Amino acid sequence: MLRAYAYVDGSDLDEIGDQLAEVFANFLPTWGISSARLVNDKSPRTPDLHGDDLPDWNLGLNFETERLSLAEFNQLILFLSRTAEQTQREFVIGGYGPSSRFAEDWGYIGTHVERPELQSLQDILVGPQR
Repeated sequence: MLRAYAYVDGSDLDEIGDQLAEVFANFLPTWGISSARLVNDKSPRTPDLHGDDLPDWNLGLNFETERLSLAEFNQLILFLSRTAEQTQREFVIGGYGPSSRFAEDWGYIGTHVERPELQSLQDILVGPQR
């Protein structure tokens, strides 16, 4: 079972956070992954943050799946690419593999995605295609 996320990259979301949350909320019912849910979790400011440091802000989707179908994967990538174009923000896809205890970022989706990175994401989320 993969526990995965697709979040906006960065924490400087004060001006665009509400818009992005709405865009993700509108995508959820069209995607059809029953475990997918909206995440909009802004951590409080802590004393260890200095000056212009921003607290973490996880905004995007969490989902669990054995594997995505190729159609579900393509729908997610298209959604993130279009949203990146509209907002000039990048998105990070990552999660926990079947045997890992710590989350890791698997790849980034922006207005342009290199084929090797897209293939790597597909191998993780869909599985190798023959």
